[in-house]
Order: sequence, then C-alpha cells, then structure tokens
Amino acid sequence: MDLVLVLLLRAFFLLLNSLPLSLRHSVMTSMVRLVYRLLPKLRRISEENLARAYPECDAGWRAELLERSYASLARVLVDFARLPSLDATWVASHVEFPGRARFEELMSTAKGKGLLIATGHLGSFELLAHCAPLHGHPMSFVVRNSKLPRFDAWWRSLREANGNHVISRKGAFREVVQ
Repeated sequence: MDLVLVLLLRAFFLLLNSLPLSLRHSVMTSMVRLVYRLLPKLRRISEENLARAYPECDAGWRAELLERSYASLARVLVDFARLPSLDATWVASHVEFPGRARFEELMSTAKGKGLLIATGHLGSFELLAHCAPLHGHPMSFVVRNSKLPRFDAWWRSLREANGNHVISRKGAFREVVQ
C-alpha cells in the first residue's frame, strides 16, 4: 500500500504540474473540499477547533474561514508539488525575504550555532523551507513522521533536497538543542 501511495502521488504531481498554475490551484482546492466532504470527521474537528478559537464569531464566519483554509491548504500542496522545479534563479525573481537584513544580523551573532525560530503553518511554509537554503540558509525543522515508511522517505527527500534537515518529532528536543 505504501509503495502504491508514493507512485500514485508522484504520478498525480506530474499531472498536476502539467496544468497552468491557476488551474492547479482550482483543481487542488476542489480536491481538498472533496476530501473534507468525504471524511466528515476531519470537517467536524476543524469546525470544533474554529469554534474554540473564535467563540465570539458566528457559524457563518467560521464556515467562510474554513473554506479559505481549503484554498490555503491547496496552495501549499500545489507549491509542494512544484518544489523540484524551483531553482535559485526562480526563487531570486519570485520570492521575497521580508526581514532579511534582521535575519542576517541575527545569523552573524549566532556564530555558526544557528537560530531557533518558532513559526506557524502560515502561508506556504513548504515553499519557505525550500527557498531558505537557496538564499544560503539551510534549515532544520521538526515534523511528524508518516506511519508509511516509503511515503515518509519520499516526502522527506523532497523537503531535504536543497540541504535542509528534517528532524523527527519523536525525540526532537535533544536534536534541536544540539
């Protein structure tokens, strides 16, 4: 099953990347919506979490936020699918690095020890991780491993392709401190 999933995802990414970018986003957003409709438990958990986070907002507002979240997740997946084709030249002309001067200043004071930066899953976090080493700053980041070993190895290889290092969530503290 694990190998079949990897092969299907690789084929899907090839097909997806053959479409114009705007169509990729539409297709992926529709697919994310479909998954949430086919797996009502995911939708229920999302709705409960939004109700806890935004108790002052009405159900219609939270439903709209959930719909926008589908589009955001779709963008992350579309970006992830195209990472292997995004080189340093593309990154230099398409990706802004806000706060770069401050980041460079902090890196120089770290004296090779690195920085610990806490971020949320905002925007295209996979694109950020892909682009950082192309700007000369490979990253190490903590992830939850998949229970499917071949899928996990394939996904990890895409994340580490430019020199990043993936740290497994289990036992991450020790490695992060190092």
